[in-house]
Amino acid sequence: MRKLNTLLFLLLVLAFQQGKAQTKIIPVVNFKSLSTYIQPSADTLKIVNFWATWCHPCVEEMKYFKEAGDNYANQKVKFIFVSLDYKSKKDHVEEFWEKNKIKGDIYILDDNPNIWINQVDSSWGGEIPYTLIVSSNGKQIKINRALKNYKDLQSLINNNLTK
Repeated sequence: MRKLNTLLFLLLVLAFQQGKAQTKIIPVVNFKSLSTYIQPSADTLKIVNFWATWCHPCVEEMKYFKEAGDNYANQKVKFIFVSLDYKSKKDHVEEFWEKNKIKGDIYILDDNPNIWINQVDSSWGGEIPYTLIVSSNGKQIKINRALKNYKDLQSLINNNLTK
């Protein structure tokens, strides 16, 4: 019986370790690194969402981004999520991301907001959620509010997607 308990314990530890290995590792970046990812791309619409796990409206609108990620998977749309959670909360962000299975690239931004916010949008005060749409021709649309529903996001994507 003792050998069986030991074997079961070892199997549980192994299963736990395999589950941890599958967890997405989210890079922690500074704004200079992040800015290279959000530059216009020749044929891809980029949707950049600034959010945090502690922000209720941010978490609420993630369901719209999940649906959009599923619906636009075969189109030239790239989703980039920038978490403003502290890097000490990285495990919490990774747990949220793994649980919700949202498609797109995710980063934790660890930089002084007083430096980078004006570089994103000089009229932005840093409130989140904040979404930046960058078209392939460099046109930017700035949404300084929570999205109302999926159709709100879908309309923004469809109106800016290169045909």
